Order: sequence, then structure tokens, then C-alpha cells
Amino acid sequence: MNKLFNTHPLVVDKEIATILGLNEALVLQQLNYWIEKNRENNRNFHEGRYWTYNTINEWQEEFPSWSTSAVKRVFFMQYLKKWIYVNTLDIRVISKEEIILALNNIYYLIEPNIAKDIN
Repeated sequence: MNKLFNTHPLVVDKEIATILGLNEALVLQQLNYWIEKNRENNRNFHEGRYWTYNTINEWQEEFPSWSTSAVKRVFFMQYLKKWIYVNTLDIRVISKEEIILALNNIYYLIEPNIAKDIN
């Protein structure tokens, strides 16, 4: 094997995984990755912060070894623990297709204090 990662890998810090749990750490890492991409590209800036968004099915594609219900459970538990913010945000819609997209997309933000605690 020449390369360990030859596709889009899921990577997580083992210390964070030990503190928070593996699944929780994986989700936070992916959220952080996409939020930072949005910051670099100056996209999805709402309410003074950068967010990322996906449908649950799109998140399930990020975590292909998890069922859709497992993805929902991990995100919901992080929301209950107040590790992430979840919002549908007020999206201006131009076309019928965008209405469907807007209703299915949920925006996510890592709670700033949890980010400080694990860094």
C-alpha cells in the first residue's frame, strides 16, 4: 500500500475522541473542516459567524459506515449537549427548486466554548 489516504479521509484527533467519543469527535472534525472551508471562501456567513450546511442524507454520505438514523442520533446528541448550534436560517429563495433545497438544508455551527475546551 503506497498511500494510506487516497480518497477523502475521515480523520480525528485521538485525544478529542477519547474525551468526547469517537463518533462525536468525527462529526465535530467534519463540521470544523467545512466551516473553515467556508471561512476561507467567505461563504455561509450568517449572524456574525461562518456556518456549514447539509441535509442528513448528505451527512450520511460523509459517514458512509453509519446509517441515517445513526447520523441523526449523533447530531441530535451534540445539539442536546450544546456542542453545536443548529439553524435553518432565513434563506432568500428565488426558485421552486431552491425552496426545496432551503427546507431540507440545516445549518450547523460548533459552539465556541466546546471548541476552546478541546483545543
